[in-house]
Amino acid sequence: MAGHTFYMVDVFAEEKYAGNQLAVFMDAARLSPEEMQKLANETHFSETTFILSGEEHDGGYDVRVFTKFASVPEDPATGSGNGCLAAYLVKHRYFGEPRINIRVEQGYEMGRPSLLFLRSEEINGSIEVRVGGKVIPVAKCTLL
Repeated sequence: MAGHTFYMVDVFAEEKYAGNQLAVFMDAARLSPEEMQKLANETHFSETTFILSGEEHDGGYDVRVFTKFASVPEDPATGSGNGCLAAYLVKHRYFGEPRINIRVEQGYEMGRPSLLFLRSEEINGSIEVRVGGKVIPVAKCTLL
């Protein structure tokens, strides 16, 4: 693990030190799952991501996500939960349309304001969901 470079970023943020803290390890295929878990515990963020290689597969990248062992009292930006919300709003035509394009703000109470963009649309009986936001680089680090 020594010498491995990783990045600390704030996702779903409009500025540094806001949004959801995330550690991102690039070219992580050589790390074992046990090492990934130890690194996730060490960063102590709600999530630590490991991008296995820089090679694209089927329009995306192979990524593993680990969390620390302790529970998280509140997540400043919950992309997975907001994705489910977007699908629900479209399925039940909450805004009277088979599509939405909205913004969600959260994390203010814990001092890490976050902004997520939700797009969802029902097409031929299937609901497609997109959750997005900005990524603000905070630090580039090297394991010792």
